[in-house]
Amino acid sequence: MAHVTHTIHKKSYTTVEPHDGRSGALPINNNVAGRCRWILSFVSLGLLALIYICAVLTPIGQALENAALRGAAGVIIGGQIITQILKRFILPRQPLVEVVGDYSGNSFPSGHTTIAITVLVAVLLVVPFRFRGIAMFLVIPWATGIGAYTITAKWHRFSDALGADMIALLLGSLAVLVLLRMGRIKPAKTRPKLRVIYAVAVSIAGVSALVLGAFLGASVGTMPLDTSIVEWNAYLAAHSLASGCSILTAIIFWASWRHLEAT
Repeated sequence: MAHVTHTIHKKSYTTVEPHDGRSGALPINNNVAGRCRWILSFVSLGLLALIYICAVLTPIGQALENAALRGAAGVIIGGQIITQILKRFILPRQPLVEVVGDYSGNSFPSGHTTIAITVLVAVLLVVPFRFRGIAMFLVIPWATGIGAYTITAKWHRFSDALGADMIALLLGSLAVLVLLRMGRIKPAKTRPKLRVIYAVAVSIAGVSALVLGAFLGASVGTMPLDTSIVEWNAYLAAHSLASGCSILTAIIFWASWRHLEAT
């Protein structure tokens, strides 16, 4: 699904003619983009730290026989291994048109979005069910914001964030399947209802972002490409779609893991 979307998104960008010396330039103030890059740079440093932490957590989880801890470490490390292989060897991005600066460095899928969503999935795997609502409240805004920031920083396209979402969801599902086969999943005893209200509200926000992004994206094809509103609509569409897909990825995994926890 992510690869198909990447192909469609790629073809849509080939129709954009150069504007002010750049192709498909997003109308983002350089100061705003710079702040987003500064934030994402901390994510890059945090990525290295998390990999080391996961490398430490894996033997700790084995010593403590904590299968969920090992699964969480596997999701985070596995996400980066798959992402780096895809972006560097299997699906290297070819330049669509001549571009310079920030627009030439993007890749499929987004490594920053992968680390954010895999951390979210890992947290939901490890945190006991009774505290999962608090974890969702704290981690979902951060994780979904990373994917949107990569758009604002001019580092990625919507399809790059979607590819990262699919990788995280796949690895999270595989981790749950392994835990199930190991007999390390049990029904949760407590079932807080307030968490469901939050999940429904977040789901509505995610669907709304997707609808808005689809509407804005469709409007781009009906306008002359030399107008400034096209650039804004393309940026807002990509931003909304990236946010909406990350939100719904989190909700889908939460729903599949609902009323269950690892032993």
